[in-house]
Amino acid sequence: MLKSVLATVVFAAVAHTASAVEFVNVDSSKFTELCIVAVQNGETVKGREANVQCNGMPINQFDKKYNNAEDETATVITFENVDNAPESELCIAAATSNAAFVAAKDRLNISKNNIKCNGVDLPKFAKRFNKEFQS
Repeated sequence: MLKSVLATVVFAAVAHTASAVEFVNVDSSKFTELCIVAVQNGETVKGREANVQCNGMPINQFDKKYNNAEDETATVITFENVDNAPESELCIAAATSNAAFVAAKDRLNISKNNIKCNGVDLPKFAKRFNKEFQS
């Protein structure tokens, strides 16, 4: 009986002192790591790194959101347009949010038809990251 009570007390203490938000770098990218470090350090990011997008929001906005979060697990995903192609930009926008997709589609003036994002049709790719995606 004593072992059972002791285990419960230890578990409660560990659960109470654990970090409110757990970050996982699922794509192992340096940009995702930058997003995670920004939240962990709690400092405003300046310079070139301030342009990094974390889960579809500027890094400093991401930092503020998750520094105030409680009891939440966050998966951090970043996108990088490595070929600087407008099609890649459209893929990133679609995966980020519907508003970003519409804005990019209008600005870039390209059709979403037959666009592949990392070898996957754009709508399927977008819905993997943006559950509310509408083409």
